[in-house]
Parts: sequence; C-alpha cells; structure tokens
Amino acid sequence: MPGTEPREQGEIRRNVWRIFISKGSAASDDFTIFPGDCTETNDRLEIEQLARRIIAKYQE
Repeated sequence: MPGTEPREQGEIRRNVWRIFISKGSAASDDFTIFPGDCTETNDRLEIEQLARRIIAKYQE
C-alpha cells in the first residue's frame, strides 16, 4: 500500500500490532494513510484504543 513503506527499525518487538489508518479510496488521488503507531502488546482492547486515538487525532 502507498504510504506504508518500511522505515528504519528501532527495535524488534514481538506480539504487537502496527496500526495504519487510511482515509479515502486506494483507487483515487485523495487516498491518505495517517502516521501509525505500534501497540505494546497484542491485547485487543489496546489495539482498539490505539486505533481510536489515531482516528481522533486526524479526524477533520
């Protein structure tokens, strides 16, 4: 996906999720991927909370 290019690896963590939030259609010019983040664990509640924080931060 555009905007999800690998970046320099600072550390290796296992059992975590890297979250990317996108807006728009990948087939159109207005497709945007907002800066994502990693969870500290693979707990579903933590994944949901992080996704909601990312969405709230970039919501227009």
